[in-house]
Amino acid sequence: MSGRDVATALEASPLGEDQPLPPDNPALPADRSPLETLYRIQAPKLLRKFLRRADRQDAHDLVQDSFVQLAAMSDEQRAEIRKPAAYLGAVSENILRNRARAAYYRSIVVQDAELVEHASVDITASLEARDMLNRLDAAMLKLDPKTREIFMALRLDGVTYAEVAKRTGLSVKGVEWHMSKALAALHRAAGDR
Repeated sequence: MSGRDVATALEASPLGEDQPLPPDNPALPADRSPLETLYRIQAPKLLRKFLRRADRQDAHDLVQDSFVQLAAMSDEQRAEIRKPAAYLGAVSENILRNRARAAYYRSIVVQDAELVEHASVDITASLEARDMLNRLDAAMLKLDPKTREIFMALRLDGVTYAEVAKRTGLSVKGVEWHMSKALAALHRAAGDR
């Protein structure tokens, strides 16, 4: 069946709401409407196209949407279509484009909602926290390298005093002395004198 024959056949009325969709039998009886014939020929192609870009359920819905747009046209509009397969291809591209655009706008709305949530954060508290971190960082840099290393091992790496003592060759009392020195410097930097 040529594109012109299908276009001529499309002048008939679309599927009625009480008519079922064509079965999956590939044979095309002569008593089918032109839209049914077009559906039987083009639906599998559109489904393969949509499956490359969407999950199975969405792909079937997108095929349905493509044909709904064609069925919703007036008889005069359908009569003007010279290449129904190309028209359905263009419709499917528009549906995919609209779907991507809607997903993009939904993501923007979600991002905007997150920004509004974060905007309610107390800016003064945020600046004070940043200032505190800067002061603590400066205090850490002023520590003796060995004291800083011991502090980092104990607080960040979760190493025990005995393990640090073994690593550094110090006694446990010596590790405790370095730790107390580091903590005192950090408390001074934090303003906890």
